[in-house]
Amino acid sequence: MGAMVATETMERSEHSPDALRPGRWAALRTGRLLPAVSSLAVVGIALFLSRRSYQVDIDVYLKGGNHALRPDLYSVQFALPYLRFTYPPFSALLFWPMARTLSLMSAQTVWTLVNVVALFGLIAMSLRAARPKMTGSVVVRWALVAMLPAMLLAPVFLTIGLGQVNLIVCLLVLFDLVGPRRIGRFTAPLGVATGMAAAVKLTPLIFLVYLVLTERRRGALTGAVTFLACSAVPFALNPQVSWAYWTRYVFDAKRAGALFGVSNQNIDSALSRLFHAPLPQTLLLPIGVGVGVLGLWLAVRAHRQASSLLGLLVCATTGLLISPITWTHHLVWIVPTLAWLALAEDAPLHGRWWAAGVAVLFWAAPIWWVPTTWRPSPNPPELHWNAWQVVAGNAYFFLLVAFLGLVALHLRRRARPSAAARLAPDPLASRPGPVDGPGRAVALRGGAVPAGGHRIPARHEDRVLVSTPAAPQDTAMTRAPSEPRGIGCPAPSDGAQVETAAPGPDRILASVIGGHGLPSNPPARRSPCT
Repeated sequence: MGAMVATETMERSEHSPDALRPGRWAALRTGRLLPAVSSLAVVGIALFLSRRSYQVDIDVYLKGGNHALRPDLYSVQFALPYLRFTYPPFSALLFWPMARTLSLMSAQTVWTLVNVVALFGLIAMSLRAARPKMTGSVVVRWALVAMLPAMLLAPVFLTIGLGQVNLIVCLLVLFDLVGPRRIGRFTAPLGVATGMAAAVKLTPLIFLVYLVLTERRRGALTGAVTFLACSAVPFALNPQVSWAYWTRYVFDAKRAGALFGVSNQNIDSALSRLFHAPLPQTLLLPIGVGVGVLGLWLAVRAHRQASSLLGLLVCATTGLLISPITWTHHLVWIVPTLAWLALAEDAPLHGRWWAAGVAVLFWAAPIWWVPTTWRPSPNPPELHWNAWQVVAGNAYFFLLVAFLGLVALHLRRRARPSAAARLAPDPLASRPGPVDGPGRAVALRGGAVPAGGHRIPARHEDRVLVSTPAAPQDTAMTRAPSEPRGIGCPAPSDGAQVETAAPGPDRILASVIGGHGLPSNPPARRSPCT
């Protein structure tokens, strides 16, 4: 009886107008089911980690909050004997309310949820930066879908599992430099969010230099003032501790832990692991300065020739390479990088395949396949790796260097003239007037410059104005017999040619700069007899 009822119900539902048609289930799955499953899975995993594990970094922040107004903020040792508070005084002050009101377990839960929200915001901001035309509902949907794959990336998983602040720092910088900077009706000035992020963690200071180099000096000044203002608050409350930090502790990278540990993927530690011995600063400092200068130059070039998102990613990669400490959880910049590779219009050829390969590398996390230690040691195992361990243990360092190199090649390829640009007909060839001559101006894509041409700098990213000197051609035109002539002017004989003036170089150049192309019917200057 039950089977008959079930069969009858199924038959009615199949013939009812509300029955799921082909494709409806797919739309439901991508529109509602996948976002819900992905986001709920992230919340569940994150809460499980917060309740079942010890999140050492949030404990350090809470201990810093408890000692924010005490003179021993940078000298007290925490639960683990080799860990001390290493962040700026402003970050300790930020965690003072949480440290005074919540227990460690409650703080872990609250901070975990904050990190989950920050992850969603970072993904949504990355999608919008890579595809500005994407609607808000589509951004929200795909950000929810991408939350689970993004959380399983090693840097993101460690940030949430350890209770770190990297997702928030990355979100602040992304919001400031490529985001709308709008909160309701309020639009934040450029540089404010970056200055706040730098006051919490010093690594975003490189973005203020980047703002100066990309001719956004007011934003850089605003960021610097914000950074100084945030740093002045703890200085006013606890001047002795702030003075000790900015004059002594900020230069002591050894306070952060095992510098040669596999989790530190900056250039100094990676080179020491490659050569199986600590390298002197007299060698590492010039290398770091050179990498920093070249990386910032490449970031400026990417900003001008490709997009502001790519310039930001190159700057972030440069900062990760030259920073004294680059723990694995600092590499949360992989989230906007994957969005750029997979979705951006200026992404390289086969960008989605590149994104898939990079994601697999961060899911697999080969740096944890090798012997390592978390404690500082005069003879760490990382200095005794064999060949394959060197490759696996420095995988993220190699990836950072490869990203800068591939971006340089990508920008060079974009600047080359394409075959279509070289073979495209001259837009002036079919128009009356001087089709070639000094001052000819045409708009080309991709920075193409014809033979004998001279590049004219332009502010447009994909448009280059070219001035081409060439031999002048005949500018005479044949007048139609039916055209009226001026009174009192002699009529030309049959077949005679009357010269008219074509639009001058200044008119053509102004038309191209204005973005409207060449005028379809350029007016001719007529003499009284024309």
